[in-house]
Amino acid sequence: MSLEASADESMPGAVPQPDEGECWADLLDQEGRQSPGDLSPVAEGANPWDDLDSGEQRGRLLSLLGALPPTRRRAFLLSALEDYSTNEIARLQDRPEDQGKADIEAARKMLRERLMAAGYARESDKPTATMNAVRETIGG
Repeated sequence: MSLEASADESMPGAVPQPDEGECWADLLDQEGRQSPGDLSPVAEGANPWDDLDSGEQRGRLLSLLGALPPTRRRAFLLSALEDYSTNEIARLQDRPEDQGKADIEAARKMLRERLMAAGYARESDKPTATMNAVRETIGG
């Protein structure tokens, strides 16, 4: 084999032709093609919230909680941190249980939406993740 000869001349049978798609499919792994989401630096199980230190997590949660109306914030914190039932919260706040329950759900929804908007939560996260984050970050 000479260095002067072209590749077609020295190995004509080994050069893939354009109509030989199977050869390229193996090299390019066509069946296992990844989507842009698969290639992102954030792994499936990774969560940017976990990259924050506890002080940053606490500060961000306190800031979000501070944006809640006081009655809603108290109901949510009694539920998330103190593990009070909605009935107990209603009695402590001297109002109907359904109002306390609505405040807790509204607070949870607002926190979840804002955490998602900031990239700290995903749509696929369990709904209890917000309560757990508050309990672990502020209560722990």
